[in-house]
Amino acid sequence: MKQGAYVLLIILIVAFVVSGVFSSNRSIFPVVNWWNSLFNRTSTISVNHSETVKDSYSSNINSIKIDLVSADLIISKENVSDVEIDYQGNGELVVSERNRTLTIKEEFKSWNLGSVSKGKLVVKIPGNLTTLETKTISGDTSINAIVFEKLVAESISGKIELEDLLADDLIAKSISGRIDLENTAFREGYLKNVSGRVNAKVGEVWEELTIETVSGRIALDLSEGITPNISFTSVSGELDSRVTGSNLNCYLKIKTVSGDAKVTTR
Repeated sequence: MKQGAYVLLIILIVAFVVSGVFSSNRSIFPVVNWWNSLFNRTSTISVNHSETVKDSYSSNINSIKIDLVSADLIISKENVSDVEIDYQGNGELVVSERNRTLTIKEEFKSWNLGSVSKGKLVVKIPGNLTTLETKTISGDTSINAIVFEKLVAESISGKIELEDLLADDLIAKSISGRIDLENTAFREGYLKNVSGRVNAKVGEVWEELTIETVSGRIALDLSEGITPNISFTSVSGELDSRVTGSNLNCYLKIKTVSGDAKVTTR
């Protein structure tokens, strides 16, 4: 009986080794081969995945919604006949068009989360828009030379740059990124940054502008003739206002916890 058991054990060992010899990685242990093939396959897909999307959409689109993870976003008014998008990155871009609204979303599946890297999305607009809503996590946002009824730009750690814009309602929010406005006009504005800076150069009179930070600094540069009624609320921050003039023509509300604010005219 013992001799038969020994013979059976030897046969099993030989079969185990032989199956390993003829496996894909030539290891003598099939379990090792299975383990290596599993994780090597996942790693290869994550590293090599990349996507390029170039497409155009109807010029009748009046609303755009964009949600990005790591890609930088550039939106501008150009001499094009349709809305054009150009994306390069290692995420998957999901685009849909419905009721004159273009929705663009960058997604990362479970198999490529480990290889998230900086991409870029460029959107060219032939005309003006009714509504634009953008959200980014780590990518920067740049929007210029477009007219809006409503503009909402949000970011977690990326920079938001708005230049040469005209908006009825303008909202820009960030957590730790920076918000920069250059030659931007609006009727009502709301800028909020938790720990990053807010730099704004405004060229036209508005009705009401609210700027909020926790610890971020605020620098507001106004064109000559803009003389706001300033309301400043803070725990430990300070206001340095160099605006002069008795003809108050708009409202400015500044709220901080510990951040300082400086208001000047040029």
